[in-house]
Amino acid sequence: MGYERIIYILKESLKFGGYPFWTLSASAGACFAFYKSNLSREQKRKILLIITLAVCSFIYVIIPAKFFIYHWLPFGYFMILLSSLCFMMFPGSITKIERLIPSTLLITAIIFSFYPAQDFFRLLHGEEANKFYYNRVKSISKFLEENLEGGDKVQSLDWIGGSLHSMLITKTDIATRYLYDFYFYHAVSDEYIKKLRSSFISDIKASMPKLIIKVETNRGHPSGFDTTTEFPELKEFIEKYYIEEFKEEGVLIYRRK
Repeated sequence: MGYERIIYILKESLKFGGYPFWTLSASAGACFAFYKSNLSREQKRKILLIITLAVCSFIYVIIPAKFFIYHWLPFGYFMILLSSLCFMMFPGSITKIERLIPSTLLITAIIFSFYPAQDFFRLLHGEEANKFYYNRVKSISKFLEENLEGGDKVQSLDWIGGSLHSMLITKTDIATRYLYDFYFYHAVSDEYIKKLRSSFISDIKASMPKLIIKVETNRGHPSGFDTTTEFPELKEFIEKYYIEEFKEEGVLIYRRK
């Protein structure tokens, strides 16, 4: 288990959070600033401070082994700062090839790192942004409006699939303190996650929500080392007390029997 975790951390770390080209240009910028420039000692100390912060932001991701893109944002910020050193004016003593190295790496980083958002081409063709997502939200919202009465509660089994968006639109109360379910499916061998699972089952049994919304597709799900897609206790609870009432757009809605 320990060996697998180490391999997983090494594999994810070497992806540099999607900033590999920025890491190369940042390294080039820092190296040229230190060894090929006429910067003062004070200026180099400031660069060293940024490098230290970049290393700290990298360690910040590695220690807890949390490799979601937003955990990498501070690291990406410092990589871009250091990459800006590639714009420096270098002394005439360096060769033309040496001058080309930082600028080439920086241009490569820019080319491979900037690309249109997913909805860009849809909008160019006059289509609604993320049409699938918003159609799903509308479908769930319509069902909630037609099937809930004052005081009814609903439990969402989702992460970023739109069910909570629908519940917000319809001002629906959630049945438990658990907004998302993704934390039940990662680090599943950890005692803390086991306690979370047990607590969730206790809470949902106590609440017995009228509806349970289970989003199965286009919702995001933990993957990799020590993750799962199974939750046997939850499956047993739903099968015992609920029936399937709605199935559309990758969403299942169960009604209490």
